[in-house]
Formats: sequence, structure tokens, C-alpha cells
Amino acid sequence: MIKGCSNPAQEFYATKLALALALPTPRVHLVSWPSPEWHQLQDAVVQITKANTTTTFKARKMLDRPHLLVYQMVVGTALHECAGDAAHSGRFRRSLRENGGESLRQLGALLAFDVLLNNWDRVPLVWDNMGNLNNLMLGRPAEATVVSVHGIDQSAVGIANAKEAANYIERVRALCVAVRGAAARRSEGQQEHCSSFAVAACSALSCVEHLGFDEPGTALLLDAGLNDGLARLATIGGDCDPLIYFEQLWDQCRSLCAVHDWGDVWRSNLQLVSPKLMHNIVCAVRESYPPSTWPADTASLLLPPSLQSSSKTADDHTHKDDMVPFVQR
Repeated sequence: MIKGCSNPAQEFYATKLALALALPTPRVHLVSWPSPEWHQLQDAVVQITKANTTTTFKARKMLDRPHLLVYQMVVGTALHECAGDAAHSGRFRRSLRENGGESLRQLGALLAFDVLLNNWDRVPLVWDNMGNLNNLMLGRPAEATVVSVHGIDQSAVGIANAKEAANYIERVRALCVAVRGAAARRSEGQQEHCSSFAVAACSALSCVEHLGFDEPGTALLLDAGLNDGLARLATIGGDCDPLIYFEQLWDQCRSLCAVHDWGDVWRSNLQLVSPKLMHNIVCAVRESYPPSTWPADTASLLLPPSLQSSSKTADDHTHKDDMVPFVQR
């Protein structure tokens, strides 16, 4: 899928970070003007749509950007669209709860990642808004296959105002205390204990009919995923300052576009990504998730690129704009 957008650097940074954390999101490749690939994509769009001049005009206008994001295609349905077909959404409903509710836990981990990004445009977990459930995709499962959950169109959003940033960090702290506390109570035998944040998230998600987000047990699975996701965020940087990782990822994104584009879109948009805010968020998360609570099965730590080994892992890719996310402990 080819996407032209007004915030390419924010989306690219967020997607690279999601992939480094092994979260379910489509891979992305950056194509920038004036590269031959950029011109080839423009020409291909004209050829594909030439039978309809109106479509050609709309497509060319949409892609009239100095930077295009080429995403891996996700075959599925936006969450909001599932309400229109009871039979189809019924399959998703059953599949969401198969395999121990793995898909719901996966969704919870994705929402924890949104907190790191300040990505308010999905599910209103710590934000006072309505969210945008179209930024969640459900893969189309076969009858006996667990549904896949994919996050799309996420952005890393900084907060320029110091007071607003401090208020946001306090909300993150409250989330972590609630989710970690609920997990601790469940481990002590109170199996039905659930954080208010997971309950609120399910309430927002339940506006999509037929998926059963309002059913008993759904919030518990989502809460378990939130707990897993927050614990994973705490491991970013390992024993190092997490700011180093976020800054080095920022520097790598900046280096992808050495040539100034028209309007200087890439450089100005990247300025809206705040490594310092993400650093402060991870530090707040670690207050509830110190190293002693990190998952025992975490085989890798998300370390700064400068501290990663020179040997490539199986997750490496060939594009110059792909990052090597992990090194072994």
C-alpha cells in the first residue's frame, strides 16, 4: 500500500519502533523525492488508474508528496467496519478468544505502545477523546485460525508544553500503578481483578457491535496484554538510559533524507517526535516495572544501535531505512 501523508517522519519513526518491539504492524519502506523509485511510483499510479481520469487525478493529488510510505499490505477489516456484518464479525468474536485470548492480549500490548508514542488516535486509554478505531485492523481468519490484530497509522507525538507533558506523565504513572496492581492481585488469587483502564478501553471498543468487547472476561484479557506491553516498554534500553535508544533512532530517521525536500517536510515533521518525552515515559513505567519484574522470557533487549552487535539477526532487512532492533542478552 502506498501512502502519502502530512506527517511521514512521525509515522515512520513510530512504525520502526513498533517493529523493533515485535508488535503487530505492517512493515514500511520510505520512498523520497527525487529518487528514481519515487518517480517510478508516480508513473505506476498513472498507468494503473489511466482508465479513469478522475481516479488518476485523485491518486496523483494524494501522492503529491515529497515522501511516500510503502506499507506491507494487511488483508483484513478495520475494526469499526466489523459491525456491519454480524456473521463475519461473529467469526472474529470467536477467534478473538481462542488460544487463551492471545489476540486480545496482543491488542492490550499494542495499546501500551500507544502510551509510549502518545498516539491518541486509536483507543482512548489515557486521553480525553473518542479515539479512532479505524486504526485497528483485524486479519481475516479461516474458521479455525486465531484472528490477527494490526495497528496502523500510528504516530509518535511530542508534547511541546512542559505542563501538559508533566500532566501526561502523571497519567502514565496512574495507568502503570493500576495495571501492575491488578496483575499482582490476580497472581495472588484474585482472578477477576481488573484495572479501570482496561474496563474503560473495552467500553470504548464495545461501540463496535457483535465483537463482544462488553462480555465478561474480555477486560481481563486486555488488562493482561496491557501488563505485558508495559513490562516490555520498561526493558527498552536495558541497563542503559533509554534516551540513547530513542535519540539514535531519531538520528537514523533524520539521516534518511539528507536532501531537503520541497517545504522541508521531513526535517520539520521529525521535530515533532520527542525522544525526551518517550524517555520520561519509560522512566515512569519503570517505577511500577523495575528490572526485577521484567518478563523472565525476554530473550532480547531493545538496545541503542551503537551498542548492538555487528552480526545481523534473522529479523534484519535489506532496505537502507530498516533498523536492526535486537541483540541477545
